[in-house]
Amino acid sequence: KKIFCLSNKTKEIIDKYFNSNIIREKTICIYPSLQQINNKNIKKPNKFTVLFIISNDFYAKWWREVMECYNIYFKNKKDIKFIIKSENIPNKYFIKWDNIEYITERISYSKILHLFQSSSLLLQPLYKSWYWVFLEAMSYWLPIITSQVFDLNEIVKNWKNWYTIDFWFSLYDDDFPNKFNSYKDFSNYIENNNIDKKAVQSMANKINILKSN
Repeated sequence: KKIFCLSNKTKEIIDKYFNSNIIREKTICIYPSLQQINNKNIKKPNKFTVLFIISNDFYAKWWREVMECYNIYFKNKKDIKFIIKSENIPNKYFIKWDNIEYITERISYSKILHLFQSSSLLLQPLYKSWYWVFLEAMSYWLPIITSQVFDLNEIVKNWKNWYTIDFWFSLYDDDFPNKFNSYKDFSNYIENNNIDKKAVQSMANKINILKSN
């Protein structure tokens, strides 16, 4: 029997904390994958469309930074559109503008895939994530902007249209998770901390690079 890891980084963590030759010999890495859609069947949207998906972990995504980026650089632009998919956006964070579309209801998986197909870019900066959403985006040939978290660089190392944003912490840092007693503590910490202006500017720069190509 073997222990399957989805990245070498995960394999390294297992090795670090178990420190067992028996487990080390049984542990192997197999990268996940999705079949790519024939890009001839994908129609590009008329307007450059940025897709931002927020799962149940609202504060695990860079919601504040994304909206700060939008407010400063894109809210008056008529040639760009933001689609924000989330079922749990607090009312105080809703920003109504002509070029933002909110999808707040639960939708089928086929409709989620349609969002990938009808977008120009997946904007998905985060503190923690499962990377299946990135595989789905790549299967639809979508460029991606995110933050470097844990093992994402392994999963997309051959994806040319991949841009990362540097940020000052990740939930996968060795000591950082130990600072919180609960997810609520983490949420309060994020909400009450200052927005990283350099990260916001970096995000806007990368969006404009992709938009101009």
